[in-house]
Amino acid sequence: MLTLSIAVLSLTGLYLLMIFPRAGRKRTLPEGLYAHRGLYSDIIPENSLSAFEAAAREGYGVELDIQYTKDMRLVVFHDEYLERMCRVKGKVSDYTYEQLERFSLNGTAERIPLFSDVLRVMGSLPVICEIKTQNGIKNTDICPSALQHITSYGGFICMESFNPYIVRWFRLNAPYIIRGQLSCKPEKADINGFFLWQYMVNILSRPDFLAFDYKQSSLGFILATKLFGAQSVGYTPKGKTEVEKALNSFDRVIFEQDTPKVKNKINL
Repeated sequence: MLTLSIAVLSLTGLYLLMIFPRAGRKRTLPEGLYAHRGLYSDIIPENSLSAFEAAAREGYGVELDIQYTKDMRLVVFHDEYLERMCRVKGKVSDYTYEQLERFSLNGTAERIPLFSDVLRVMGSLPVICEIKTQNGIKNTDICPSALQHITSYGGFICMESFNPYIVRWFRLNAPYIIRGQLSCKPEKADINGFFLWQYMVNILSRPDFLAFDYKQSSLGFILATKLFGAQSVGYTPKGKTEVEKALNSFDRVIFEQDTPKVKNKINL
């Protein structure tokens, strides 16, 4: 019985160690709502300069996605493949930025923007920068360039990723940057997905905040936020009712598409 008790305590201690977030962080994400991929609509494509200009006009922060091109330029684009948004075959990393400029976003005049141009449009409003995984989960080649852009921004900016190795890179190389661990419930049985869902990957990333699907939860998320004090960020409610529901459960909210007209101004 004593041996069993020791084993249970040891496993519990190991589990808590794995989900433990970063300790001692005082600075947090500014209050207010964050527009997911900008303030896009049926006529303004997601992650376009116009979407970010619209968000900035309304006083929203934004959450955006970055990845690199074939010639290692940082662009703002969500999908690994171009087909959904640009109706062309291949990945973002298969093309140079000059080639990508030829492709339309959703049949509009908008093009895939450079990260630097989006930051210029945002002025000094808060930005949550999701760094995408490219060419393998342990590949962190994008991180030095991302850090250079992040540190040059004049307003509040932080990083997040589903990839704990990318978040870990910032932990080791730029600990002064606020970092977040993204997660969601896996769609199928997968040990790596389970570890991510339960935030057991925090042992690698030691994040300041945890970003989670606002409709979901997990024991790891609850303990890391409620017991250990990590800031919670909920994504992506749509419309006023869903946004208000998310605001009751999360410290910060990244909303989808439609302007919710509730607590829209960022408090710097």
